[in-house]
Amino acid sequence: MKRFLVFAVAVLLSCLIVAPVLAAPFLVSDYYPASDAANLPDGFTITYGSTTITGAATIQSNVAGDKRVYWDLGPLSPGTYNLSVKATKADAIWGALESTSVPFVFTKPASTLKSPVNINISR
Repeated sequence: MKRFLVFAVAVLLSCLIVAPVLAAPFLVSDYYPASDAANLPDGFTITYGSTTITGAATIQSNVAGDKRVYWDLGPLSPGTYNLSVKATKADAIWGALESTSVPFVFTKPASTLKSPVNINISR
């Protein structure tokens, strides 16, 4: 019984250590199925204002190889964002292929958390 308990605790701790940290809201899409290789993107382009995000920061794959848009919205400052999202794929003959862009608008609210008061040094 003692060995089982030690084993169970070890398994639980190992799961907690390797678990990904997901705390912020994310921009996501439905998965593109890996079974449709001709239409499976190898990346996504997200544009807002004069900023363009591409590459690994915009894509998530599951164990089946399906892919989707996946982008962390947490670091953005409060405000309204007009995003444009496109799927991209490198083609050996035609070069870079892009889907038509899909617009997405959202507002990240400002914090209503009050600032601390009477900050001082104590001994």
